[in-house]
Amino acid sequence: MNYKNRFIYRLFVFLFAVLFLAACDQKKEMPEEKTQEMETETPTQQTPAEETVAAEQQIPDITGEWKGTFGERKMTLTISSQDKDVFEGETVVRWDSPKKEKVTGEINFDTREMKIKETAGTRNNGNYTGTVSADMKTFIGVWRDNGNRLTYNITLTKQ
Repeated sequence: MNYKNRFIYRLFVFLFAVLFLAACDQKKEMPEEKTQEMETETPTQQTPAEETVAAEQQIPDITGEWKGTFGERKMTLTISSQDKDVFEGETVVRWDSPKKEKVTGEINFDTREMKIKETAGTRNNGNYTGTVSADMKTFIGVWRDNGNRLTYNITLTKQ
């Protein structure tokens, strides 16, 4: 290879490298342009944190004391903690001596259906099912034991 051919070969390689690098720089610039377009749209949309706060503000607080009847006996449901639609607490039914039971439950705020489960695991445990009034102040339902032999009508009002 003579001097002239080497020069042309090196020039060709150099031009190829310049064109290749120029093409790479153009590809890098395109995502930045898209990013800038996306940034201008983002502030008009609600962030996930704002959506979460808005959703939590719409969830009624059902914690507290609910008093009423279990059949013909007096009953108290105390909801001690609530995480959105799930809650925990305790029931007390006034038999000859008060009977306390730990409970967990869930409420569907759209249908206002509430389910409560006694958690002690004894054969006398049961489940409550019913609905809560639109103002979230009154629960009307039924308690059934685990064997479905006994049922009691329940009416409770939030105090």
